[in-house]
Amino acid sequence: MVSYDFHKLRNPRDKRLATEHINVAEICAKSKKLSYEVIGEWGPRKPPEAYRITYHVKSIIGIDQNQQPQYGDRHVVEIRLPQGYPMTATARCRMLTDIWHPNIKSKGQFKGRICSNSKSFGKLYQLDDLILRIGEIIQYKNYHAVNTAPFPEDEEVARWVREVAEPQGWVNRGPGGAVDESHLLDAVAAALDNMAPQGEATSSRQSQEEESSPPPEEKEADTGIKIKPKGITIRPR
Repeated sequence: MVSYDFHKLRNPRDKRLATEHINVAEICAKSKKLSYEVIGEWGPRKPPEAYRITYHVKSIIGIDQNQQPQYGDRHVVEIRLPQGYPMTATARCRMLTDIWHPNIKSKGQFKGRICSNSKSFGKLYQLDDLILRIGEIIQYKNYHAVNTAPFPEDEEVARWVREVAEPQGWVNRGPGGAVDESHLLDAVAAALDNMAPQGEATSSRQSQEEESSPPPEEKEADTGIKIKPKGITIRPR
């Protein structure tokens, strides 16, 4: 269990970083699909500024010569909290393992860069929210492959999604269209296993999505990667 004596922390940023560390530890403790590692030195008066988050979920990590998807079930993300975080800078996120996703750069100088529309994170959302959001991107619960704003991060992958994966039914943005439909948090996954009949569950999901809306400055990106509010939105399988 991670804990801090907040009276001994020097400034508001350190207190925020300590809160983030506690939240990261708690969310990973609640999930068999998430684990974390602190990057760099840290201590009772020096909270971490960087993490490696490991996701044990199914995703597409590449394609073969026949355009068939290749799958993997271990994905590592590096998250760094720069000096201006949370007020003037947002978390910097990149994949350390291969992945094939329209909103993550798959090759080149910026390989691993995640387009998560995360400019509101830090001010309005916390690191545990971002971790869950990246997980849903990896699972293909959340993706944007259409060549419109906010635009895919990797157009080659986006074209494959539009022209191959979606027509084949391997992925789609509707219910049941993710590569991995499981929930990242154990308690929510258990609750879903005990949910009402499927028709009722679908109605519940629709009402939750209607209640969830991005912050005002993100509304132009409604057709792309979506921001979830603080807390967890249950997604039936």
